[in-house]
Amino acid sequence: SYTRLADQVRFEVASDLLLTKPELGITQIAYELGYRDPGSFSRAFRRRAGMAPATYRQRFASSSSSAA
Repeated sequence: SYTRLADQVRFEVASDLLLTKPELGITQIAYELGYRDPGSFSRAFRRRAGMAPATYRQRFASSSSSAA
């Protein structure tokens, strides 16, 4: 469905921003992706990734920067 596709794209963009733009805060990423509040973004991200956005950033940012 459209909603599932939109959620998938938002997750992919969020994942990319979390890893490639460390200067952007979680709140800023949430608003840029169209969420009304950061809590909604965090819950949606956690459902997809199995972890909070900040945890995802901490866990994978070092591996993505060493791969570059």
